[in-house]
Amino acid sequence: MKIPTDAHFGAMVQQYRETRGWSMTEFAGKLRDAGLSNFHPTTVSRVERGERPAKLGEASVIAQVLGAALDDLVDVPMEPWEMLMAELLEYGERAETYAQWSARWGIAREEFSAEALRVASELEEMVNGSAIPDGKVDESLGLIAKYRELAPQDRIRFWHDHLSSLDADERDEFYRQSKDGRTWPA
Repeated sequence: MKIPTDAHFGAMVQQYRETRGWSMTEFAGKLRDAGLSNFHPTTVSRVERGERPAKLGEASVIAQVLGAALDDLVDVPMEPWEMLMAELLEYGERAETYAQWSARWGIAREEFSAEALRVASELEEMVNGSAIPDGKVDESLGLIAKYRELAPQDRIRFWHDHLSSLDADERDEFYRQSKDGRTWPA
């Protein structure tokens, strides 16, 4: 995730202020009434342009006066490709943990692997469609390759563990349902 910037915070403050129809003077007055005695229209302007960083306490009061959550003012939205990379990294980290758990995870682990494969494919489409900045293409491709290498191993491990945990009757039922095209009961 990107680190919030003063410029982003300022832009969000301006957006919230303008949505409420407040001038900088009105907003500065509300901030002073809320305890920020050093906030004047020029201070508001400098914060909104990202020229004056707001301290944490100030940012909290600003959010309160605007009726916004502080997170809404500081979180910098991620690009779609950044979200997919972060999601795939998380899947990779969790896959190692899941691989160590017993078959009691059941079908959830298989669904997890399928979802991670979907994310890897979507990220690959973005790479192929030039939707990822040049500086991140190699990192994205490396992440996709790593997941594609681990995914089949995880699925094999899952089904081995799952089938090994079944007694003979359950295994027979599983194979019978598999041949009939039905899914294994959860």
